[in-house]
Amino acid sequence: MPPRRRSPGGPSSIQIRQFILTAAANNNTLGGMYAVIAVNVEAGLKECFHYHIPLDLASTLTPGHLVEVEFGRRLAQGIVVALDSRSPVEETKPIISLVAEEPVIWPWQITLAQ
Repeated sequence: MPPRRRSPGGPSSIQIRQFILTAAANNNTLGGMYAVIAVNVEAGLKECFHYHIPLDLASTLTPGHLVEVEFGRRLAQGIVVALDSRSPVEETKPIISLVAEEPVIWPWQITLAQ
């Protein structure tokens, strides 16, 4: 069996490893990826909040997922409505966990709600 060749222009395994190590050093986030979350609390909120995505959720998190986050001094559930490469605030909290492994709403439902 011939050896595998890396596609031209693609990252090398060393570059990928360096990227992961850099992300791990930066609060275990994947290259500054953020989730925009509609948090479910008693007070009627009119805005969504940015939370950073931990490495262990980076490959599975999509819009529509139900997640658990820290909101103020308590835990709350929220829906991921979008993914973003930037946050409007400098410091963000991490997503704590997925509540459901599959998204609980579809992208068209998010669009309709907006």
